[in-house]
Amino acid sequence: MRVWFDTNACVADNRYSLGCAGTRRDLSALGTELSAGMRLTLYMEDGAPDGPPELLLVDAVVEEFQGALIAHVDPETWRREPAPRKAG
Repeated sequence: MRVWFDTNACVADNRYSLGCAGTRRDLSALGTELSAGMRLTLYMEDGAPDGPPELLLVDAVVEEFQGALIAHVDPETWRREPAPRKAG
């Protein structure tokens, strides 16, 4: 399952908040609630000033951390792919 995240929402080493509006929007659209142990692919748009837009992606597992569910990313899985073209 792929959900949006914000690289600025790092709460500890390799751990990111899943409370951002974009994350909640994706989970709602998927009809899914987070639970510990769930595997996710996190994505974020990453503008390229001299090229086509890209997505920054990383694989993660949902875990409880300081009383909240967060994404613990696997640092070896960071990658990029072309962003889908927007309709219109």
